[in-house]
Amino acid sequence: MHPSFVDAGAHLRTTTLDGKALGYPPARLSAGTTYGDSFNAVGAKSCVLTASTGTATGAPTAQKCTASLESAPTGTSPSWVAVDGSAVFVDGDKKSARRNVDLTRLPSGHALLRVKVVAELTGGTTPTQDVAAAVVLAGFSTLPA
Repeated sequence: MHPSFVDAGAHLRTTTLDGKALGYPPARLSAGTTYGDSFNAVGAKSCVLTASTGTATGAPTAQKCTASLESAPTGTSPSWVAVDGSAVFVDGDKKSARRNVDLTRLPSGHALLRVKVVAELTGGTTPTQDVAAAVVLAGFSTLPA
């Protein structure tokens, strides 16, 4: 039997080495842009980015959330760039969406990823939206047995 059928953990990763979830933790956001913690994606050839929303407060007339990935080289104060084709769009309360992302075309030397979240809230009184995003890295090569 192929190892991928009995040891999916060798091919997928959802946490950092210190146990933090990859992505953007659940949070109540006002309109604006925010970023998740960076994480190392060395060896991953692809990933799935999933974004979800909870209930909005403050009675907005419309709410949208866009989650996307950015990449950067390692080092202090890296310069972040958008990962092409990684945007996930979610409209409304209690919705989710996902996107498969090819990581083989990241710029040379880019080993770090982070999630960028843009919350758009229209109308209402000081509206907020519950938002979360998760990343599952995949495509790792396995060591021979």
